[in-house]
Amino acid sequence: MSATTIKVYPSTKNVLDALRTPGESYDNVINRLAESRMRVQLRTALKEGYQACATEAKKVLAEWDATAPDVP
Repeated sequence: MSATTIKVYPSTKNVLDALRTPGESYDNVINRLAESRMRVQLRTALKEGYQACATEAKKVLAEWDATAPDVP
């Protein structure tokens, strides 16, 4: 696979250096950060989806409760 060069500010390189483990490439550091961010975004999307489903389920349950006869 071919590589490319990107320019980053010295402060950004310092952050990447702080995140690197000995012998780890910058490419690996950037990929780890990207994967971590994607996991956070997926977790947020799933949480919002589950909350929306739960809200809808509560509405349906309330509708059914309103129409169901009282059972002792």
